[in-house]
Amino acid sequence: MLLPRRSEVGATDVNLESRLSTNVVLCSPFVTSARLASTVARAGGIGIIPLFGSVEDQAHEVRKVKELMCKDDEAACDLKGRPVVGALVDLERDSVLQWIGSLAEVWMDIIVVDVPHAGRLAILRQIQAVKAEYNWLPLMVGNVQTHAGAKDVIDAGADIVVVGSGFSSFAEATELSGVGVPELSALMEVEDVASLYGRSIICNMGVCSAASVVKALAAGAAAVVLNTLTPDTASQVMTHVATQVRESLSYVSARARLRSCVRRPSSSESVRRTLSDFTSPQKCQTP
Repeated sequence: MLLPRRSEVGATDVNLESRLSTNVVLCSPFVTSARLASTVARAGGIGIIPLFGSVEDQAHEVRKVKELMCKDDEAACDLKGRPVVGALVDLERDSVLQWIGSLAEVWMDIIVVDVPHAGRLAILRQIQAVKAEYNWLPLMVGNVQTHAGAKDVIDAGADIVVVGSGFSSFAEATELSGVGVPELSALMEVEDVASLYGRSIICNMGVCSAASVVKALAAGAAAVVLNTLTPDTASQVMTHVATQVRESLSYVSARARLRSCVRRPSSSESVRRTLSDFTSPQKCQTP
């Protein structure tokens, strides 16, 4: 739990903006794997277009999002004012490089790799091949849970690291496989490495409440995956959760120190020290 402390900021002062890569900035720290990309982008997050039977179908879905224009200051947009969108790819498909090329032609913003264990040698080699061909496209890779796993995928070419066990519930996936790391420990281990390389991390651990979002951000995540959104409720749910998160973060001491934890710190030790400040009882200091 994050302990409430004396705070000089209100909920409206808390900034949830988060940079995933050089050109992809979210106004709300939310990622969804559902077919809600345009709705989610307009609400400030980013949607990931899932795999389809053909690259033409997936490219069509990406194009539908990119043909829209951002009309709201809270929307997450590319440099040309179009909603940001990512697309899931299968690295083990023989024609994956051509597949990515087709998606790049319709202005996809992020390539997304989602496998239960991204540290497999075959996956790491494919990541290297993709970055060699498309080094200008940000590559989001998951899933990893350890210090070593994070270093492996970053060395291979990952620009954004996803912490978790896939787009199913983290707890369920861990229970079924018998392999895993406790959520907070996994986030902090991966952040240890990502911060040194200047990479963002995303929490994909069955986040289902505002409290889970707060803890993930405090542990160093730039964004969290929400798997429970539907077309009818996506925008309202994101707004509601963001409001609750801002309220919770406003209870936690000085904003500058909080942002040093939420944003990527300069060293792994600063994460542990700052998070410890928020989770350990202590007296408030008079400025």
